[in-house]
Amino acid sequence: MNKLKKSSSLKYRADIDGLRAIAILFVVFFHFCGFTGGFIGVDIFFVISGFLISTIIFNGLDSGSFSFIDFYSRRIKRIFPALLLVLTFSIIFGWFVLFPIEYKLLNKHIFRASYFVSNFNLLKESSDYFNNASDNKPLLHLWSLAVEEQFYIIWPLLMWLAWKFRLNVVKIAIFIAIGSFTFGLYKVFHNKAAAFYLPQSRFWELLIGSILVHVNNRKEVFLDWFKKTLNVAEAKILNLLSLLGFILIGISVFILAREKYFPGAWALLPTFGAALIIFAGSSAWFNRVILQNSILVWFGLISFPLYLWHWPLLSFAKIIQNDAPIVFIKILIFLASIILAWLTYRFVEKPIRFGNKPKKKILYLCIFMLLLGVISNDLYRNERLNVYQKNSWDLVRTDRLKPDESCNIFGINSKNIICSTNSDKPEILIVGDSHATSLNSSVYEKKVNLKTLLLSANSCLPFDKYLAQKEFKHDDCRNLTTQIKFAVKEVSSIKTIIIMTYSPEEEDFEKYGFNNSTKKNESKDLFLKGYSDFIAELISAGKNVVFVVDVPKLSHDPKLCVTRIFNKNPASDCKIGKNLVFEKEASYRKIVKDLKKINPKLNLFYSSDVFCDENYCYGKDSNNIFYYDQHHLSVAGSKKLLDSLSLK
Repeated sequence: MNKLKKSSSLKYRADIDGLRAIAILFVVFFHFCGFTGGFIGVDIFFVISGFLISTIIFNGLDSGSFSFIDFYSRRIKRIFPALLLVLTFSIIFGWFVLFPIEYKLLNKHIFRASYFVSNFNLLKESSDYFNNASDNKPLLHLWSLAVEEQFYIIWPLLMWLAWKFRLNVVKIAIFIAIGSFTFGLYKVFHNKAAAFYLPQSRFWELLIGSILVHVNNRKEVFLDWFKKTLNVAEAKILNLLSLLGFILIGISVFILAREKYFPGAWALLPTFGAALIIFAGSSAWFNRVILQNSILVWFGLISFPLYLWHWPLLSFAKIIQNDAPIVFIKILIFLASIILAWLTYRFVEKPIRFGNKPKKKILYLCIFMLLLGVISNDLYRNERLNVYQKNSWDLVRTDRLKPDESCNIFGINSKNIICSTNSDKPEILIVGDSHATSLNSSVYEKKVNLKTLLLSANSCLPFDKYLAQKEFKHDDCRNLTTQIKFAVKEVSSIKTIIIMTYSPEEEDFEKYGFNNSTKKNESKDLFLKGYSDFIAELISAGKNVVFVVDVPKLSHDPKLCVTRIFNKNPASDCKIGKNLVFEKEASYRKIVKDLKKINPKLNLFYSSDVFCDENYCYGKDSNNIFYYDQHHLSVAGSKKLLDSLSLK
């Protein structure tokens, strides 16, 4: 069977717009109010989109009138106008309110959004959609649009091939949906971010809508079976199905929390709920009385621009305020989102979708999107300073934290940073984790004239058989140990070895150890023994060993220590009580003292002597911010510490 039974024509259904309204309001309330489970609105959108798009495709194939050019032309007219407007707003508004490092990231996201690959970009950034850092990404929400567009690229082609070769399109849809669901179910337990962002783990939700087209076209067959089996009138069956769909969506909204393994099996609730409501049709009581309410229908009509507008406005407000906006500001942003969505729908979307000269409009839209991608990519690749934020940015500017790949002189695992700076005969070896990398940054940026060799690996200690994160594989860190031993033995010019790693707080020792069975006290003993043996080995090799006791951790992101346009009151004064720092690191500092007792020739250097006075530890002075984030040094901080070490 190469085609569906004659598909019902795609007539306008006000109840579907009402369902759209519920979906967008769920999402908006989730973002503005923390409405538990509101994120499932996106899953409802997926089902609606799959249903409508597949109806168009199947109708075209059945009638022999399907055209890829016509299909994608309609998609461009539907999606590009509002999206271009929001992206253009973001690139302009961001230029005024963001620091260049933030503006650089924004343009990266605009570039990816213009080619509909935002989901892959966000996955690559290893960003959890629900963490606080995500709030500072104004275009985070475009991941779902990217997934839809990727579906629009693949699905029409598959259906056309199935139709051309007389294959059963329904079986193909079911087969792919099961495969996609299984893939997502696996990923949600092994890589939650991948399960969330990858199209392979999301396509099944759109395919539910596609399969629903087939089911909907055979509605009478299903209803006859229900009537005979249950002896219930058709109207009551449709009402019950619609009500059941509403209940499933309601359950998913109120029981699904951020901690759940989502999407996975939990996404069956909202997707099947949406499918039941659509199948019930516009005559069902819930669809007729609730979903076709004029207010909901109106929100459904503006749902796409409202989805596009609400998150950038809220995210920009959080960035400017350095915190979540107060309730009054959120209300203003919510109202502004609705107004902008209506204006976009009325004066941008409708004239372009339904006006004259469609071919020219499509051409202009494509050119505009291409230009926006080129411009944003240029702004991303070539950092542009913002005159409005320049003074603040000069203070917060951290430059690069890590050396680039040209520094890799051994060509070993890319997770490891290997960088020889200022000489092919380094005199100082800097070893450790990412804190060692940040310490070397001022040398790499030629702010400090030292001949160094950096050997570091993120979240790895410089000795074997102990992990800074138990879930890491030992091989990930073993290369670092091998490199250090090689350098100590073979690079004769090295006279001094500087060790710097993250300072674990009390709860961190729960995560440290050899494996998941390592207890906290055992972890501390392993930490001490591993370091003492490692240091003894370096000293026995005739090296001057300096252990840099790690820098105090800030309580806030350093960007919060400076003023922004529209907000002249920084959220943090960039200082933290010295006693609080020492209290949190009491176990670590005791271990450091024990290291000195075990290895009397070890030189201890306390970073707190550089960044603290008697009462406070400081993250900045009047000219520089010393941190890249809450516990990594900036270039300025690195220079300040190395200058204090007096190694020249």
